[in-house]
Amino acid sequence: MAQEHKDQPELPQPDTPAKGEHRSSRRSGKVLPRNITTAWLILRNIPNVVFFLILLWLYFTACSGAISGILAFLPPWGWFLPCAITLAWGIWQRWWEWCGWSALNVFLVFFGLMGPVWNRQPPAPARLPGVLNDLVIMSNNYGQRNHTSIDPFIHTHEPDLILLQEAGNREPKYRQRLPDYHVHGKGEFLIMSKFPVEKIEPILFNPEDGRLLGVRYLIHYGTTPVAIYNIHLPTPRRILAPLRSSRLGGLLPSRQALSLSAWRRVNQFWANQYAIAQALVKQLEQEKYPWV
Repeated sequence: MAQEHKDQPELPQPDTPAKGEHRSSRRSGKVLPRNITTAWLILRNIPNVVFFLILLWLYFTACSGAISGILAFLPPWGWFLPCAITLAWGIWQRWWEWCGWSALNVFLVFFGLMGPVWNRQPPAPARLPGVLNDLVIMSNNYGQRNHTSIDPFIHTHEPDLILLQEAGNREPKYRQRLPDYHVHGKGEFLIMSKFPVEKIEPILFNPEDGRLLGVRYLIHYGTTPVAIYNIHLPTPRRILAPLRSSRLGGLLPSRQALSLSAWRRVNQFWANQYAIAQALVKQLEQEKYPWV
């Protein structure tokens, strides 16, 4: 039995590296390719991440400071600038992946974040007899070649009160066309009311320059006196227009936009807007009548 065991051929043994050498081989054979794959995935998705971050930045900063004014005056195609930033990298990849990820990012930001804001509706007010429940605020762009008019809206809804801005010298026309309304104009402001207007007071933020900021009206809704405020804040067009170049539809900044003095004027403008808002809030807090 012992002799037969010795006659069996011995199988060749594989070369077994040392203990330290074996660990080095495992590390280089498994973990290193995993690192390469992770880095490659990160590089492939850089344009998608950048695009998503830009959309988030636009969403969270578009309602603050000078950013709101600049974005408000961008041409419509300027909102596709995030796509152009990542376009070169996306073409280098598979273009259908880039289009798919870009569409997904747009969907998540504008429909996932802004959708609930757009679709949010206040609860329906309680309907009480003899109490004013509905307040309709309509922005009507009258004056662009006079192709629009508020007459259809007035004849359809017959509102009790209409306030207009930038409506100078239109008082005689509305008095003739709307005989059922009390029409009063002061500067650019115009009021058309089914109730008699008892008092008209100009609102001046800075009495020194005499610039009319708004008008306060006092009417009687039934037996209740109501204060009506028609306010028109200064437009940012004059301060923001010099910051835009005339090239590419005004998307590129102008030379003035590169100077610190121009941005100081922008900051001063928004500081002035904030001061005006504070003054208006203070005046409304001191109003002794119900106000709109």
